[in-house]
Amino acid sequence: MSSLSNENANTNRGRVQSMVISKLIDDPQMKEMIVMEYERLTPLQLLRRLKFRAQKQGNCLIPNWLSLVLCNLFLVLLFGLMAAAIMLAKNPPGKENTVTAAPLQSNLGYNATCFTWDTSCNEKMNLWCIMGNCDCYNQLYYWNSSSSKCVQCPTAFYYNGSTCICPSPRYLQGPSNTTCALYRTYNQTCSSINLCNPTPGLYCSSSGICTCSYGYYWNLTTTVGNGYCVSYASNTETCSTTIKCLPTSSAGLLTYLTCTNGTCQCPTTGKWYWTGDICTQINTYSGSCVTNQQCDGTLQLICNGSICICAGGTAYGTWFWNGTMCILCPTGWINYGLYCYYNSQLPATQPVARTYCQKYGGDLLYIQDQTEFDFIQPHAAAIIGAYKLAFVGYYTINNTRPGLFEWYNDGHQFTSVKSAYNWWCTAGTPYGLQPTFSYQSTATPQVQACGAVQIYDSSLVCMNDWWCSASLPFICKILQNKVLKETGSHMLCCFVIGSYANT
Repeated sequence: MSSLSNENANTNRGRVQSMVISKLIDDPQMKEMIVMEYERLTPLQLLRRLKFRAQKQGNCLIPNWLSLVLCNLFLVLLFGLMAAAIMLAKNPPGKENTVTAAPLQSNLGYNATCFTWDTSCNEKMNLWCIMGNCDCYNQLYYWNSSSSKCVQCPTAFYYNGSTCICPSPRYLQGPSNTTCALYRTYNQTCSSINLCNPTPGLYCSSSGICTCSYGYYWNLTTTVGNGYCVSYASNTETCSTTIKCLPTSSAGLLTYLTCTNGTCQCPTTGKWYWTGDICTQINTYSGSCVTNQQCDGTLQLICNGSICICAGGTAYGTWFWNGTMCILCPTGWINYGLYCYYNSQLPATQPVARTYCQKYGGDLLYIQDQTEFDFIQPHAAAIIGAYKLAFVGYYTINNTRPGLFEWYNDGHQFTSVKSAYNWWCTAGTPYGLQPTFSYQSTATPQVQACGAVQIYDSSLVCMNDWWCSASLPFICKILQNKVLKETGSHMLCCFVIGSYANT
């Protein structure tokens, strides 16, 4: 009875204490005191009190980092369980997947299928399983069908898939082709065994020296190896110096090319042309030739019978060589030296004849020397005929003895006294001993004041004056570039013999 009453008393006492504590906590001043009490504690003291209180209440205090680790482990476990569940769903227990392995083979032959790096290939044949096939070990070996095994290439050789070859820049040296030798380079001796390096363009010349092929030269400034064969520049191609222009033809002839203004050209002195192989000098009259290009076309020369000559007959006339160039005499005219003659017997008075000559830029004939006069005589005689005379280009300017005469063309004057530069009729000619410049016709007041040549001995002529109103054949001396002007021909001068009616 007494124990029961003690228990009840304790319970009541505890309730009263709880109520007192609650009221104390609710009291603001008491809260402040409690807080102040705790603020006096160090962090370590506070942690110890919290742990002690947690232990008494049955709670577990875990650090934050440990909580993070535990959470990650939980997630990994969870995902692992899910993956296992999926695998079990695809392959339920009791169902087994079996893999049948191929039986391991041995002593497989060349090119047989195998498993890489296994021992199934025939080792006695020196075969290895490479990339799924039985093959020779490396590029130092090759399959020899005669011996049915992989055979090693000679020292310094390698197999290129079809044969054992030497690595560049070496080559198989004969006659047994068992040695790898270095190629010879530029200007070194060579032979059928000691070969020149073909990569930079070298070949073994007939003199046994490594050199470049025709049309190429050795260039040491190139960035390819120690040098390279570079093509020469031909005619009209770009160059920097003459040594880079093609020096000789394929036949060994000099080309004469020089580097001028940045291009390879034929010489600029004289006249040259490019044949396609060499520069050839252009020849003048009677020079040797093969084609017209070798003859000077500016002189109207052509190649005929391997000789440079004038073109001869054309639709406009005939070309003749005058000693300097070819001149064109109109069709039917005769050439001599610088002159052309036209034979006509139709007459004209001297003033009319002179007007006709001047239309061609010339004048009536003026005689310059004995050679010219000697050539004129037979041709003039041929056209004079029954007229006995033909007009030429001088006239009387003084009718008194001894008389004074002048050539129309150059103004040169002379008298009736015979000299080296006049060819008066003399004794033995039909018309007396001297010009009849003082003769005046009894029928008319005319004076024989116009110059002419008269015929004697059927083929010779001499100078004699005649009536200006008479109609006679005449001789013109045509000046440069005037005959057949419409053809564009370049002429020096010509004679025209005849009348304006026929020429």
